[in-house]
Amino acid sequence: YGYGWNHSILTALLDHIVQSYRVDINRIHVTGFSMGGYGTWDLALSTPNRFASLMPICGGGDAIRAKNIKHVPQWVHHGERDDIIPISASEKMVKALKEAGAPDVRFSRYKEDAHDSWTRAYGYVEVWRWVLGQKREGASGEDDGVVVPEEDIVRLS
Repeated sequence: YGYGWNHSILTALLDHIVQSYRVDINRIHVTGFSMGGYGTWDLALSTPNRFASLMPICGGGDAIRAKNIKHVPQWVHHGERDDIIPISASEKMVKALKEAGAPDVRFSRYKEDAHDSWTRAYGYVEVWRWVLGQKREGASGEDDGVVVPEEDIVRLS
């Protein structure tokens, strides 16, 4: 799963970004399409408590471990005419998440789309409203997740 994506390297990259830039760690979202759709689920499965939402597009994942990310809001997208990654790959994950009791899993199936369902998914403004409305489970106050790099901190003496 996630062929071509190495979750250890991606996690290290994300760690570097969080340490180097102003990042609200309670609002980190993951999306990817095609093999990146697989990578989205693979990364979340390797660090299940890190993300505010997932948006895999025409991907798939390890349905056996889906229960480990059932708490993360997810909006899955797939073209029904996809001849590269069959829609059944997304269907299996959505089914496994729902069977595990996932409270927020959406599945947009695009009847006329083949593999390029990302153009429609990323072009749908409601998707971005939904993504930006998500916050990592367990987060409380508005600023409790903001990480400020050490060199950006001003100390008054």
